[in-house]
Amino acid sequence: MLKFYLTIILAILATIALIIADVSAIAFIALFIIVSVIIFLGVIKIEMQFFAKSLCRGDGTKQEVAITFDDGPHNNTLKILDILDKYSVKAAFFLIGKNADEKPDIVKEIINRGHIIGNHSYYHKGTFDIQSRKKMISELTKTNNTIKSITGKDNKLFRPPFGITNPIVGNAIKKMKLISIGWSVRSLDTSIKDPGKVCSRVYKRIKPGSVILLHDTTKDIDIILENIIKYLKNNNYKIVSLRDMFGTKFDI
Repeated sequence: MLKFYLTIILAILATIALIIADVSAIAFIALFIIVSVIIFLGVIKIEMQFFAKSLCRGDGTKQEVAITFDDGPHNNTLKILDILDKYSVKAAFFLIGKNADEKPDIVKEIINRGHIIGNHSYYHKGTFDIQSRKKMISELTKTNNTIKSITGKDNKLFRPPFGITNPIVGNAIKKMKLISIGWSVRSLDTSIKDPGKVCSRVYKRIKPGSVILLHDTTKDIDIILENIIKYLKNNNYKIVSLRDMFGTKFDI
């Protein structure tokens, strides 16, 4: 939230300076546009950490990469787990609470195979980030309760739906003492229909410390995942869990 507050303070100071300087209205309009663009980017780009501190990338000096999945559990999740087992890779799954309630056996399977799970809201609606903090906390708590009822473990990990953050999301994360997890490589696997193009996009963006975002719900996710794993291994990347990547930052 510090970056957001600093932007607002600087915008106020700049406005006062423009008033004192008695400049034309164009300068005020330009300032408004600049501030609006900065805040908009802060909302849609979680890696800017504008409203909440988020773990989005690891150590850039280490040839390590983490793989994460959103929107499960889904029937595809079992295929994903089989591929991860095949290559002895651990991943993180950010679950929609409603889906977890409907498919508890798959949630248990994720845990039994040694992977990490986290909260990805209960309904994953487009209106998640504009509801009141009270309702947002209620939804996140509902998902955490679902996770605990299935796994017996408390959850502290959260990935904001669509990667969108704002003051409400930031306050909810702080209030619930959650660890916000972002990404540095967005595959766009839910919108790009060609698996080859998805993989090419990921390959071009991979760097040491990358956190890759994929989705359980994507058609051909098994093909995409296997190709990405092969690429990483062929290029001497070590695929690690989020806990191994972030170490003490992963604990609160």
